[in-house]
Amino acid sequence: MTRKFIGDLSRHDAELLERYASSAHSVLEYGVGGSTQIIAQSLTDGASFLSLDTDSGWITTTGENLRRLGVEDRCRMIRYENWSPDATRFDLIFDDGADHFRRDFALRSFPLLEIGGVILFHDTRRLLDFQNVLALIEVFFEEIEHVHLNERVTGVSSNITAVRKKAKEPYANWNIVENKPPWAYGQGVVPEDFWLK
Repeated sequence: MTRKFIGDLSRHDAELLERYASSAHSVLEYGVGGSTQIIAQSLTDGASFLSLDTDSGWITTTGENLRRLGVEDRCRMIRYENWSPDATRFDLIFDDGADHFRRDFALRSFPLLEIGGVILFHDTRRLLDFQNVLALIEVFFEEIEHVHLNERVTGVSSNITAVRKKAKEPYANWNIVENKPPWAYGQGVVPEDFWLK
C-alpha cells in the first residue's frame, strides 16, 4: 500500500521506500519532500526520524504536508548546514537532497549506519547519482555487504539503489592466513609427491 505524498517520486520508488521505512527503527534523510511524507507514515511507533535539507522553504512546506497527514510528530527537520554527526546510529539512510551535497552526505553519514543497515540513493538512473554510489563503495568497500542497483519493485526497476552495510572485513592474504607453502600458490617448485597423492 503506497502512502499519500506530494513529491517527485515514482510509484515504484514510493513502494520501495515504504517497504524499507516500515522496518526501520532510526532513519536519517537528506532531502525533505515526498520521501519524508512516506517515511513518516510508514514508521512504527517509537522509531526516530531526522530529516535534513538545505532549503528552509522545503522544510516549511514538508512540515505542513506532514501536519496534514497527521504525522508531524514523527519527524524532526533541520537545515543540512546545522547538522553535526554525533554518536546517533541509524538503520536506514536516504540520500536525495540538493545534488551538490549528495556525495558529501553519503560519505559523512555512512559511518553512522548500523551494521546490517541500508543507505538508499535516489535518482541512480542518472550518471552523476550513480557515481555517488561508486564514490561510497570506493571509500567503504570493506564494509559493503551488497548493492542492489535500481532495485526492482513488482518486476520494474526503481530509481533507488540500496547499499547494505556489513562489519568491516579488511583484506587478508589467504595464502598467509591459510598457511600455504609458497609452491602451493605458484611460487617455487611443486614437490613431486603432490601429484602422486
